[in-house]
Amino acid sequence: MIHSVNAQTITESEKQRPLSDFELGQMYLKKSKDQKTASWILLGTGVTLNLIGAFIVPNDLESTEKLQSSQTGAALFIVGSVSALMSVPLFISGEKYKARADILLSEREIPISFEKGRNISLSSFGIGISLSKRKNKK
Repeated sequence: MIHSVNAQTITESEKQRPLSDFELGQMYLKKSKDQKTASWILLGTGVTLNLIGAFIVPNDLESTEKLQSSQTGAALFIVGSVSALMSVPLFISGEKYKARADILLSEREIPISFEKGRNISLSSFGIGISLSKRKNKK
């Protein structure tokens, strides 16, 4: 019996280092662009297949040849519809990565806490509803 064991040793320089905000933002931006490109390709392919499938389907199905082309057209239409629908999650995911990249690549400072002595007033309006029973005192 022969066993083959492959062991890889990773040196310190090959270990993955944490990415800076700029590098992570660039990675998210690239991923966003890639997903948007893929979603546009899926959408374009889906619409094209839908149009081809709709034009292939003949109006009357009297002959066997027309029945065969009708089945081909219906199959193309279904595949095109699925392709177009699959582009929607990629569009949404691409927008999420774009928003993450915008946050990481922005130059503005995001305040975490307020300075001492800074007066902040927040106006609000509310309605109080008591949920406990009150006993009338007479």
